[in-house]
Amino acid sequence: MLGGYRGIGCKPDSLQRSARVKIITFRRNRVICEDPVGDPGIESGDVFVVEGHPDDMQAARIEINAGFENPMSQDDRDKDKKLEWKLRVSPRARYARLQIKPWGGLEVVIPPRFPRHQIPSLVDKHADWARRQLARQAQLRESIQMPRRLELAFDNSCVDIVYRAEPLSFNYDLFAGHRDAGHRDAGHRDQIIIDASSEDLQRRELRAWVRKRARHLLPPMLARVAGQTGFDYKKVSIRSQKTRWGSCSRRGHISLNDQLMFVPADTVEYLMIHELCHTRHLNHSRDFWRLVERHCADYRRHEQLLGQSRDLVPDWFLLDLYT
Repeated sequence: MLGGYRGIGCKPDSLQRSARVKIITFRRNRVICEDPVGDPGIESGDVFVVEGHPDDMQAARIEINAGFENPMSQDDRDKDKKLEWKLRVSPRARYARLQIKPWGGLEVVIPPRFPRHQIPSLVDKHADWARRQLARQAQLRESIQMPRRLELAFDNSCVDIVYRAEPLSFNYDLFAGHRDAGHRDAGHRDQIIIDASSEDLQRRELRAWVRKRARHLLPPMLARVAGQTGFDYKKVSIRSQKTRWGSCSRRGHISLNDQLMFVPADTVEYLMIHELCHTRHLNHSRDFWRLVERHCADYRRHEQLLGQSRDLVPDWFLLDLYT
């Protein structure tokens, strides 16, 4: 059945004369191959000593069999994998398109009346391009490292981060020492303590720290800007929008993105003016832009800076946002 796949149920002593004896361990349907000469590969003609639970062996036989009788390159295996994608119906879309979301995989965007049965052929047509982009995205994900220092452009603060493997208690109140930018006690440097064992949990807790800081700093600033410009709003909320820095509803509810912590304060102030002007003009008409310019003559420069500020948001933050 399997060329070279021998030794199941036999004792290691009976294989001592073989030139290539490998130890294969079956653990949860996974094959772990150990070679005394340092070559972990599996080749036809090898003699194996098999260890593990019998229930695991059948699945592992299939894996080894594939390696012997149907050798494939990594590219071939990738092509055989079915692409996973998410569908989004957008009233603004004029035609169907495929896009790779930042850290979020493949997304198919279609207009409301696009025939759904055509989507699989559309994906297959651009499958090679999608796989290349997803492979590049996977490499970038693996290269992301958690920071040792958190720098926030909003208040020019810089805080050291200490990671502890044992989950204790996460101290969200450490940011209180940053109410005055640049303040440090004599002989003491503020730190963020992250008590999490995995990088996923570390990202989640550090991002929660940034969000709590945004909730502490952004609402008072919005209230001050509204008072200076004479605008009224009903409510403010801090969210983690993926595409917008802020928004304003018809009811005067203003939403601000917690990623604004990575944007300079003067540009954040412009964004607040922009959203407050939407309480008068819920559009981007000429009257709206005239009102914006009345309160921020340099608004064009800040609009340009906002368009570039996504690059200021660190990759570890975006990875947690999109996954």
